Amino acid sequence: MNQRYVTGCIYGLALGDAWGRITEFVKYEDITPDMLILPPFLQVTDDTQMSLYALAATRELLNEHPDWVQSLPDTRSANQIRCFYADQFLGYFHDPDNTFDRAPGRTVIGALRAWDLLRKAPNRENLPELTGLEGAQGSGSKGCGTIMRSPWMGLLNIDEGALVTLAILQSQTTHDHPYADWAAAAAALLVRRIMAAHGGAPQGDLFTQEWWSEAGYEAGVDALELGRPYYLDFTPELEAELLKFLAAGANEIQDPQAYDRYLNNDISQALGQGWIAEECYRTAWVAAGLYGGNPEQALRVLVNTTGDSDSLAAVGGAFVGAAYGLDELLPQILGTFEPRYEKTLSNFTI
Repeated sequence: MNQRYVTGCIYGLALGDAWGRITEFVKYEDITPDMLILPPFLQVTDDTQMSLYALAATRELLNEHPDWVQSLPDTRSANQIRCFYADQFLGYFHDPDNTFDRAPGRTVIGALRAWDLLRKAPNRENLPELTGLEGAQGSGSKGCGTIMRSPWMGLLNIDEGALVTLAILQSQTTHDHPYADWAAAAAALLVRRIMAAHGGAPQGDLFTQEWWSEAGYEAGVDALELGRPYYLDFTPELEAELLKFLAAGANEIQDPQAYDRYLNNDISQALGQGWIAEECYRTAWVAAGLYGGNPEQALRVLVNTTGDSDSLAAVGGAFVGAAYGLDELLPQILGTFEPRYEKTLSNFTI
């Protein structure tokens, strides 16, 4: 993969996260012009932190346990992979940087707390074999904590079936709704297809609104099909509703009035505030489709929302960063992140 676009995807997510942090809990009508100016110092939230843990866990999994992935859809292999992710995510749970001011997601923290207690339970060896679902079971949550950590997985050199599967399995460690799993898979798959597209037509001829409309819709549909063996309780009714939801997003990108509509209006009010995973995917995807030729504008539209601004802008930032690279994103952000995260982001290569 072209490192220029890899770097764009990495920094795009982190930038969207840090910029959106400023407006995350601010209503649209209370957002002031100074909040929409790129801050000189960028502090990330749980979105970037969990993205780093999810990416590191996936790379370690592929290096240390390729046999588990190769054995899928074997049930025991799926359980082993989920348990592996859940154990790796405990690093985030206990990370000293996992602080209140970074607004960690309650669903994620609750699931990891439950998993941590389960791992520490006395006589653990005498209890039934774990599936990796235990921390999230019963929550019914389809929160965006799954999708905001999955886009970078699309940068890894694995086939689409494995990518979708791993995105779903990592999601199931903290959330208990098929839409949450689907959104994580769709976001990772869209990043993969953005990266693959660079091998085709020249950049300026490629990422049109029509391309974004079709690519985002098809990534959603294919994530549904490729992940079908792993979704839990994905009923025909939920599937039909999801397909209508996707079609509405594709149509919005191709609406001639949509570009101007959201320059001065809250895109999250129309397309979804992003607190739940499927809304986070659609709103971020539509913003990338409408404004992707101007990545800074795409991010500003997502930051300027009543919704979950940091997650919306993080996911959208990953999309436009992967499409246009750091040079077209905002190269002046280099060196403006917190030292720990600046070092990690700058050293990332595929």
